[in-house]
Amino acid sequence: MLRRTATRRACLIGLIVLALGAGVASASSGRAAGSAGCVATSLKYTSAGRSTTKYSVAAFGVSCSYAKAWVQRLVPKRPVRKVVAGQVVGGVTGPAGWTCNAWNPPTGTGVPKHAYAGACAPTTPARKKIAWQPML
Repeated sequence: MLRRTATRRACLIGLIVLALGAGVASASSGRAAGSAGCVATSLKYTSAGRSTTKYSVAAFGVSCSYAKAWVQRLVPKRPVRKVVAGQVVGGVTGPAGWTCNAWNPPTGTGVPKHAYAGACAPTTPARKKIAWQPML
């Protein structure tokens, strides 16, 4: 059971890392098919002696500016404990009609004090997503 939970966490973190690294923002349209160049500034995050206030943001089906604005609002929020696909994550309130979850980077375990890393998607099927993580 413990091994399965660790594997799920690793897969979840891997998916977010892939999402954050996929594609390049389109400067002309402001739309992103996975905007790796989208960066937001928010609360200071420290891990292993390194700190940053910059967050890598992936914006799928929404503009980089929309995603950045939401990440700046979401990072300071204190997540509420909930279980998703057998994993403990922190739920945060995002855009109306969207579901957002946050977790502790880099381990992905437990509920963090702030939404330092996470992802949001509409509750109805759509090709829109926002994901973020600290840039260390």
